[in-house]
Amino acid sequence: MYRRLKNILGASLMIFAVIIAQVPMPSAQAENDAGNVAESVNTKESVHAVTFSMNGGNFKGEYNTFKCVNNTPVLVVNDGDTISVFPDDKQAVYSGYQTDKDIWYTDRQCLTQFDTKSSITDDITLYKKWYNVTSDGTTLSDKGFYISADKTVLYQYDGAEQLVQIPETVTTIASNAFNDLTEVRGIVLPKNIEQVEENAFSGIENLNTIIYIDSPEGASKEWCEKLSNQYKSLVYSKFYGLKDIGELVKLDFSEVTEADSQKEELMLANVPASQLGNVSVMQAAVYGVAQEQETSNTTETSDEGTEKTNEPTVEPTETKKEETEKTNELTVEPTETKKEETDKKN
Repeated sequence: MYRRLKNILGASLMIFAVIIAQVPMPSAQAENDAGNVAESVNTKESVHAVTFSMNGGNFKGEYNTFKCVNNTPVLVVNDGDTISVFPDDKQAVYSGYQTDKDIWYTDRQCLTQFDTKSSITDDITLYKKWYNVTSDGTTLSDKGFYISADKTVLYQYDGAEQLVQIPETVTTIASNAFNDLTEVRGIVLPKNIEQVEENAFSGIENLNTIIYIDSPEGASKEWCEKLSNQYKSLVYSKFYGLKDIGELVKLDFSEVTEADSQKEELMLANVPASQLGNVSVMQAAVYGVAQEQETSNTTETSDEGTEKTNEPTVEPTETKKEETEKTNELTVEPTETKKEETDKKN
């Protein structure tokens, strides 16, 4: 009997609940509930997560009161706010590589620097840049190529070589990588170059000298042409290789290995000046150098001829002078003899 009453009561309560659920809710209560939902959504969207990627390295310290041993530091900020405190660079480590203090980037390659004063309006990941300074891409040095940890990005060059051969592992050249080209006279692009950022060769704008650019591979030669069109002093020639240019401008480019099969056997000095309008600036420049050398050689030859012509005129004069001195000596000798005879008589 007790069980039957219990089952009936339970069924009645279920029926009652269903009936109550079908009763319309008052409009005021409905609006209030909708407002709470909207407020909840807005609350979620009003904060953003800022992730600080070590980009291959590790962070071994505290950030935002949390210990981040081998973990990625994360900061939650309100929409529109700026980042007040960044992870301490002293706690960021990547064995064998350097980083720039208090500088973060918005991309994994670290080509675009993050503006620390900018407002955060969305979730964002910031990246730490790691690099090595090498003389040739592998040998550590105080100056030279500043290359990313994965060896694909060239961030800067500050060496003093006249011929700069960018390491073969480089596929991207960052903006302002060559901001000082005072000592540079030739640049060799790597064969696998894929990207050259805007103003990568910004240092060439203040130069009055020509810098020759070349590449050993056909695909990267297209970049040579693009860059020569972009920078007036950065020039490329399909007809001349580095060895030829080195001989003309008297620089030692002999260590560069050229793909001779990709070079056309043509000496630009034999091209009529009327045809130079359709060739590159470098060709015209080299043609001018060749012409100047020819003029210089002609002048030197002319000077040598003039010197030879003047030599016969000088020689008789010297001979005549010597003969005059000898004559004077002969004239003096009898006088001395006569004087001695007079002394003897006395």
